[in-house]
Amino acid sequence: MNLSIPLDKRRHLAAGSIVAIFALVAWVALAPYLHLPNRGAMLAMVIATTVAGAVKEVSDWLDNRVAPGSHEVSLLDAFTTFVPGVILGAVAGIFLR
Repeated sequence: MNLSIPLDKRRHLAAGSIVAIFALVAWVALAPYLHLPNRGAMLAMVIATTVAGAVKEVSDWLDNRVAPGSHEVSLLDAFTTFVPGVILGAVAGIFLR
């Protein structure tokens, strides 16, 4: 049984992970100054990865209008970018109580 993940999806997972970690670091760094609860970092991570996935797919769609067939536009790609935000957000929620 071969469960290899296509390169494109691995890149979306990596990008989502980077965005989620950046959102976490930014939230934890700014929360004390803005009097925000640490638990809000989970939501920030999910929102950041959702926006990143959506922006990337809209960008691909716009590129395809100029150069048809240059990018695959897929809801699965956006979802694959979003998933690390949920997973890492859940893990962060355990530690940011």
